[in-house]
Amino acid sequence: MANQGLQSCSTQSSVELKTSIASMVFELTSMELFGYDSSKSSKFLSKMFTDFFSGLMTFPVNIPGTAFYRRMKNRKKAVELMKDILQERINSAKKRRGDFLDQLIDDMKKEDFLTEDFVVYMMFGLQLASFVSISANLTRAIRLMTENPLVIKEVKQEHEAICRRK
Repeated sequence: MANQGLQSCSTQSSVELKTSIASMVFELTSMELFGYDSSKSSKFLSKMFTDFFSGLMTFPVNIPGTAFYRRMKNRKKAVELMKDILQERINSAKKRRGDFLDQLIDDMKKEDFLTEDFVVYMMFGLQLASFVSISANLTRAIRLMTENPLVIKEVKQEHEAICRRK
């Protein structure tokens, strides 16, 4: 997935780094958490999450046309999509993918507190946390390295030393 994202970026004259990294992180975590593949879906979950996150720091007035209203609408769409994915997986228990959702479904049979709503909101929270924190931190790291060429040189030397030791 990282290679696909980097190849896609390499064909463009300029790239919005944070957006590109966020997209790559989102694709990877959604695949690992609950088997979501945006290339096989007509619903763009990453757009829903981006819009949801951009509306987090808005004044909480739930009136059509406001950023908060759009945020709540996107949260609802994302949760419904995740509920659909969970229901589909529960109904086709024989078709396992080996991801985090399969483990949660197994645990739902053993633990009373793991309701469908709890599982969906846990997936939503994990996806949001990874989407926001990982992409922001990777963007900062890349920015710091490009602004400080000596850091890149030191990282390369350290990496080469590690490779030689192996």
